Amino acid sequence: MNNNKDISNNNKNNIPNNISQITFVISSRTRIENEYCKCKKIKNVIFPPILEEIGEKAFFLTDLISISIPDSVTSIEKNCFDSCKDLTHVKLSSSLTKLGEEAFYNTSIKEIEIPKGITKIENNLFWNCRQLTNITLPSKLKEIGDGAFRSTNIKTITIADEEVGDGDFRSTSITTIKIPYGITRIGNYCFSDCKLITNVILPSSLKQIGDGAFYNSNITEINIPEGITRIENYCFEYCKQLTNITIPSTLKEIGDKAFSNSNITTVNIQEGITRIGNGCFCYCSRLTNIELPSSLKQIGDYAFSFTNITTITIPKNVTSIGRRCFYYCINLNNIPYLSSLIRIGEEAFHNPPVKQEGNNSLKSNDIINNDIVKRSNDLYNFNTKKNINNNNKSSEFIN
Repeated sequence: MNNNKDISNNNKNNIPNNISQITFVISSRTRIENEYCKCKKIKNVIFPPILEEIGEKAFFLTDLISISIPDSVTSIEKNCFDSCKDLTHVKLSSSLTKLGEEAFYNTSIKEIEIPKGITKIENNLFWNCRQLTNITLPSKLKEIGDGAFRSTNIKTITIADEEVGDGDFRSTSITTIKIPYGITRIGNYCFSDCKLITNVILPSSLKQIGDGAFYNSNITEINIPEGITRIENYCFEYCKQLTNITIPSTLKEIGDKAFSNSNITTVNIQEGITRIGNGCFCYCSRLTNIELPSSLKQIGDYAFSFTNITTITIPKNVTSIGRRCFYYCINLNNIPYLSSLIRIGEEAFHNPPVKQEGNNSLKSNDIINNDIVKRSNDLYNFNTKKNINNNNKSSEFIN
């Protein structure tokens, strides 16, 4: 029995469920309506050459395996081929100017070329296309929406737009990223959880790297370009293979946990930085040396806790050291005198064996109104609210 059937002038609700191919032959049809196909078992579709638009969910959850969109089509609406799990091959119209959100969500497409008329990749367009390994993007692309390529198997991609959106390539199999000049922003968690990525080249045009942009990836080194003024929160957290970072002179602030749990050994923070965020280098167990600039004013909670730094020089402009800032730095062997400090958080230097050095080391006779520094078994534990007077300056040790 031949189950192939041509459909002409049929209402969408009258399409039989036992056919395997639909052939559109209506010369006047320029649009396929929303939710047009109720026939879930179809395998192939042949579109008329005058077709211009394909509506929302037109072929949602069907058994399509291959489609070729005629060059007359300019618009494919959102969720058009959503969850067509057998769909492996797609040829898009060269005249296409719109691809709606989640149009190919959860399909089995292996490769795709985006036409040159597309200027925006919509949100979640290819999300969960786990067979997708190759994609060609047009040179006129201006924007990639959130989650556009999330949970795909893309390995190498060249990005040609101005902005890479939030979560665009999260949990993909990318190994190399080539981000060309012209890109100004990398969105939040854009390349997070990309376990195969090792190499990233950032362009000099870049102005912002979002929260968690490379979180839990396997990059080994990163050169942050001049022009970046802030490294956002969690940006390189849990990058276990990251050993080398180059920080630009334009940087003003490093966000919370920006490099926490990475494998860096040394950091040279250039002049201009005013704040190091909470937990910034926390649990960087291989970190032994860090140079802090004279421009620094604030060091956050847990900023260097559980590192292996051996010495630290606190710049004279620092007025605040956060709670447990150097907590459990067991190799830290000296604490400099901190005359400019206004605030020292609870247990800021808790648990390092302290070696008193010279006239600029913190000593008990510098303390007024009982003990601020409680010394026990060679530990300093800043945990009480007291005052230090030095040259008419007052410091508050806070909980």
